[in-house]
Amino acid sequence: MQPIQNTLLSAYEFYADDIFRHCYLRLLDREQGKQILEDTFKRTWSYLSEGATPEDIRALLYRMANALIEEYRKGREGLVAAPAAVPEKEAEIVPVLRTFDAIDRDILVMHFIDQMDAPAIAALMSLSTEDVHVRLDSARSTLTAKL
Repeated sequence: MQPIQNTLLSAYEFYADDIFRHCYLRLLDREQGKQILEDTFKRTWSYLSEGATPEDIRALLYRMANALIEEYRKGREGLVAAPAAVPEKEAEIVPVLRTFDAIDRDILVMHFIDQMDAPAIAALMSLSTEDVHVRLDSARSTLTAKL
């Protein structure tokens, strides 16, 4: 149990802020982002307790977070999220991100916030690398025009 605890504590220290920011900007809901971050680490704990040994803990955490985000989105379809309290530096970008469809917003967040390249995004989202490049280019142009 100690190696799992050490692995998760280390992963939390290194990746929690990035994963929270990823969740928050994909959902545009701060409280739900915090909840998904918490659930991500709980699910990862369970997964590792079953004897799994991931090659890359960061990739595992992002996969868990993305799965939880999709579960949340499916569970709340048709509902309108209440506006979240937004720190000053994010206040300009969040309203613009709200205008994008979920896939383009996710690609922008993964590329610019999480600093993932197109092949990594494609693998996480089950898209072709070419599709990610096209969507990223289009979303980037739209984002630049709106800011």
